[in-house]
Amino acid sequence: MRRFAFMLFAGVPSVLAAQGFAVSEHNTCTMGRASAAAASPCADGSAIYFSPAGLAGLAGKHLSFGSAFIAASGSFTDEFTLQQTKLDNPLIPVPAGYATYAVNPKLTVGIGAYAPYGLETKWPVAGFAGRFLGYNTKIHAIYIQPTAGYQVNSWLKV
Repeated sequence: MRRFAFMLFAGVPSVLAAQGFAVSEHNTCTMGRASAAAASPCADGSAIYFSPAGLAGLAGKHLSFGSAFIAASGSFTDEFTLQQTKLDNPLIPVPAGYATYAVNPKLTVGIGAYAPYGLETKWPVAGFAGRFLGYNTKIHAIYIQPTAGYQVNSWLKV
């Protein structure tokens, strides 16, 4: 039984821990790859968020700034009256910025500023069946992360 439970939880993605407030839309290159940038990060500094070891081997200077906009939608249905209420969310900006500098061919340093968590759920005030649960929930987090990546040899980057 323990083995089954371990295998079950080992397969649960860590994104589920964010309870739906995680934001991974930090650059267009990674979004174009369907967020698959851990093994082969984009060469624009966003490796600071996705895979810091990926900075190793970047040549020159890189500066990347941008913002994604999220239009979250959802609804709540009262189990007793079957009344459905839809979210009244605003358009939520998700800014990100990265700067990197190759100190030498094996060492690259950089700094990133991004929001890994930070969405909002906003329900109408009048007639909302879940009014005792909350009307407006906001989570804002801004990370400023200095990072260094070093290429130890041809197959190992840290």
